[in-house]
Parts: sequence; structure tokens; C-alpha cells
Amino acid sequence: MIAIVFAIRFLGAGYFGHFSSLLAVVSILSRLVDFGIEPIVFRELSRDKNNYHFFSTGLNLRFAIYILLVIGFNISAPFLSFTSKEILLSNILFTTIILSAKMVVVRELMATPFKVNLKMHYPMLLSIFDNLVLLAMIFLIPFVSDPVLYFVIAYAISNLPGFILSFYFLNKKFGYRYEVTFEKSNWLLKESFTLFGFVVLTSVFMQIDIVILSAFKDNVDVGIYSAGTRLTMPLSIIPGAIVTTVFPILVKRLSDKESTEFITNLVIKLLYFISFVMAAVFTFESTSLVTLIFGSEFIKTAQSASILYWCQIFLFFGFYSLSVLLRL
Repeated sequence: MIAIVFAIRFLGAGYFGHFSSLLAVVSILSRLVDFGIEPIVFRELSRDKNNYHFFSTGLNLRFAIYILLVIGFNISAPFLSFTSKEILLSNILFTTIILSAKMVVVRELMATPFKVNLKMHYPMLLSIFDNLVLLAMIFLIPFVSDPVLYFVIAYAISNLPGFILSFYFLNKKFGYRYEVTFEKSNWLLKESFTLFGFVVLTSVFMQIDIVILSAFKDNVDVGIYSAGTRLTMPLSIIPGAIVTTVFPILVKRLSDKESTEFITNLVIKLLYFISFVMAAVFTFESTSLVTLIFGSEFIKTAQSASILYWCQIFLFFGFYSLSVLLRL
């Protein structure tokens, strides 16, 4: 959040709007790589913590789909009115599908053993480390001639250390060694296919507003609106952290044929309370907060950001309920 705030201030509404519109397209396409594999791998690994065949197969499937996606994009992009610079920037952003925890694709899957063993502090610390690298690189934006190109490169390459260290800690903590295997890949794809449409439509739901806005408005308007969305994006860590913590407990209770009603009701009430309080506080102070964070250029962001904050009440509950139902 801090890194993006400085990036927005240095880039300005126009440059940040250009970056946001390209990132929205890449984010939607990244769901094709996702393919709904992670919940199935999470479920199977929760049942047998020492069997990493499904985990390796899931990684390899995502790597293979990623290669096909990049090839397909580069073939079709010239026919979709993408400029040569936009194609270059998009290809750089495509690397974040593999490297970045922000994309919630490959790095999300790599975090699955940590989730199952309730050791999420490792991938979380690596994510923070990635963002610290990004923050350090952002301070060089005022000194470069092409701010958008530099920021896109920084946004992508800052994730490389965390990506490499993720494999290191997987080996050190769980003895995992990467293997090129597609064992039971047909079964995994078959199980995941029912989730494929869901994850794609969810990504479209989360990003299509920016894509539509960029089609009808200029980069400045896109940048102002995108700044508001950036204020709400970090909030997803709250239901995500709760799901990560609660799911192994739910699996164990269901395996022991114990009731899960109490913990489910408690979590739902907690999510409603947290999201409501945050939305109410932000709404009353939206103008002053937006001005303080982004500057007076983005004062129009306050109204849209307030609406997005109230949407979190429904998104928090939806994130938790869908995540639990999909994994169980």
C-alpha cells in the first residue's frame, strides 16, 4: 500500500491510469493460468501433508498454461489495436503471473504447504520483502525518462527475490524439491474445471470496471478511479488470513465428525463487523484521507473509494463463504 501510494504520487493520474488499464487486462488473463487448481491442491494436501505430487503437478500445469497464454497474447495483440509499447509493457507484466504474490496465481499455489501447516508467516514475510524492494525502486521514478516503463519493470522484477526464496523455504521447512511431473494432471484438470469459469468471472468482476473506464475515458480518469481501488485492495488480506487459519481446523472437525457451526458463525459475524466499521470510518473522512494519501490531484477519488469500501461488507462474506465451500 505504501509503495503504491508513492508510485501514484510520482507517476501522476495519467501515467498511473495507463499502468492500471494494462494491469487490469493482464489480471483478467491471469485467471486462465489459475484454472481453479489451487483449492483442489489445498484440499488434497490437507488430507495428506507429505504427498506433494498434486502440488508439483499443479505448478507444472500453471507453468504450461502460462506459456500458452503469453504466446497467444503476442499473436493476437497486434490485431487488437495494442501499440508496440503496450505489448512490451504487457509482456513485462505477464511475468508477474509467475513471480508475484500480488497476482495470486503461482505464488498463491506455492504458499499452499505453508497454509496447510499453519506457517503462513513465511510467504507473508516474503511478500513484504518483495514490496520493500518495490518501494526502494519506486523512489528512482523522478530520475528516469520513461516513468511508466521503469515502474512496470520495477513492479515485475521486485518479486524475483521472494519467488526464489519461496522454493528455498519449501525445501528447508517441508523437504520439498521441485519435480517436472504431470502425474494425475487429467484428474486435477477435471476436478478444477468446474472452478475455472468461477475464477475467470470473479477476476472479470474485480477488474472489468477499469477496462470499461479505459475504453470510454482517458488515462487521467482511469488513474483517479484506480487510486480508489488501491485503497480497498489490501483489505482482502483480512478474509484471506481468516480463511487460511480456519480451513485446516474445519477440515479436522469434519474429519472427526464434530460440529463446525460455532466457528462458522463467529467468523461470519467478525467479518461483517470489521468491514462495516472500516466502511463507516472511511466514509466520514474520505476526502481528508484521500487528499492526505494521494494529494489534491486525486480528490475526486474520495466518492468512488467510499462506495468501494461499503462493497467490502459483501465481498468479505463472499470471499470467506466461497473459499470454504470450494475447498471443502
